[in-house]
Amino acid sequence: SNTITNFGTASLWPIYIYIGNLSKYIHGLPTSFAAHHLAYMPSVCTRLDRRYIQGEAPSVSILTHLKRELIHAIWELLMDEEFMHAYKHGIINKCADGIIRHVFPRFFTYGADYPEKVLIATIKSLGRCPCPWCFVRKDQIGDLGTANDMKHHENICTDSQDRQEKAKTARKGIFQKGHAVASNVFNTLLGVTSMVPTHNAFSHRLANFGFNFHTMLVPDLLHEFELGMWKAVFTHLICILQAVSSDSVTAKCPHLER
Repeated sequence: SNTITNFGTASLWPIYIYIGNLSKYIHGLPTSFAAHHLAYMPSVCTRLDRRYIQGEAPSVSILTHLKRELIHAIWELLMDEEFMHAYKHGIINKCADGIIRHVFPRFFTYGADYPEKVLIATIKSLGRCPCPWCFVRKDQIGDLGTANDMKHHENICTDSQDRQEKAKTARKGIFQKGHAVASNVFNTLLGVTSMVPTHNAFSHRLANFGFNFHTMLVPDLLHEFELGMWKAVFTHLICILQAVSSDSVTAKCPHLER
């Protein structure tokens, strides 16, 4: 999220959109202004504590659920009837080069950090199956880079009819039967694949077109490498080598000297 004031904690969650058929060199050039502001998502109201049940503060599970619901409600608004008409029938547009093209809006990738990915994938953060792309279990993460790991990744997440029905059943349990969001009643239904009882906007709007929203949640270099844990770990290793000996870094990584 981006802080929007010099004082206080007010922030908004920006969404940027890129035109997919532009060159990656144009996308990566800041002066090309290839990124376009699509929307700014607000956070859950900070005054919710005062407006909850008789002044009682909502639990962490309730706040997390509301955050998921808010994100997908906003995406539902963005993918309105006008957008869906363009998604299905396309837009006739005269481009800057004078050529008239039939353009179809599509979601190819969704670049985000892990906390945002689990919101979009409607799964639990670091749950039994923490990956938004496949059903690898948390206890199998230690096999990373092995042949077994490649086999684990073959079990890809899909926006199947079964997944959609489970989400609907869980939501009926909450809104019609009064079960708590974190109730153990949902462990058997949702816990196996770390699902959450949230209405997924991408599933609702695009499932009929054969779109699997899990496939757009690709690894993101910015959040997972340049700003993520890999950079922090690598920097820490360099500091350790530097602390051992000033010549260690050059000896272990001679290419860094160049």
